[in-house]
Amino acid sequence: MADRSPNFPQVSLAEAIDNIRLVYQREGRSKMPKLSAVKPLGYTSINGRSLGVLAALRAYGLLDGRGDDVRVSDDAITILNAPKDSEERADAIRRAFEAPPAFAVLRSKEGASADTLRWHLIKANFRDDAADKLIKVFLESRDLVNAEAGSYDSGASEPEAAPESGFNPSLNDMMNQLMPFPKPKDPPAGRSGGEQMGLAMGVHERVLTSGMLSKQATFRVVVSGPVGEPEIERLLRKLEMDKEILADPDPESDNDFDNLNA
Repeated sequence: MADRSPNFPQVSLAEAIDNIRLVYQREGRSKMPKLSAVKPLGYTSINGRSLGVLAALRAYGLLDGRGDDVRVSDDAITILNAPKDSEERADAIRRAFEAPPAFAVLRSKEGASADTLRWHLIKANFRDDAADKLIKVFLESRDLVNAEAGSYDSGASEPEAAPESGFNPSLNDMMNQLMPFPKPKDPPAGRSGGEQMGLAMGVHERVLTSGMLSKQATFRVVVSGPVGEPEIERLLRKLEMDKEILADPDPESDNDFDNLNA
């Protein structure tokens, strides 16, 4: 049996927006079971094809929720209702285009030929047919962004380029606003940022994503080993269970962090 390719949206962003429009027209903003979400799209049951459609809507950030409790996302509502020439709608469309982790590999190679893009996907563990399908979906989605939200600048919000081998680091776009991490202070003279943080990573560890949660808070997610959709789902469930603990202020945390920099 052939190895499975990494997950990617099976439909373009334009088709996904058409689908979420039908869901929104029937269900509005209310939460719904998955079956209610796929019925407006012509499906009468939850099966492989209907689950693929739901996965695409989630990949673009047009559908929120986990398990059997989903809702049309705020970005989807903005895309469907904001004036066509508004910056809010353009930003929401760009976010939808940047959301699928599989697109990160292609966005990092903006301007490359289709053959070059295909080769990078093959090296990222895509089967030949899946690579061809993903390139088609990506290019159609990029055309929509260029038409609806202005010319897409891949460098405007692009994370660090993904390595040429291995697909997992491109999950940056899925992992947004997770796991707060103390904001580092300027390192003392003669000490590097890595020494200042006192958090050396193992040889097989990598930073999956990092960024700002607020003006005072930043985060970094460090992982090791293969990370795909099942692992991301488990992490989200784990964070949801630990939300109260993570949100509980720790009066000693600042002192502990200061000690790292002493």
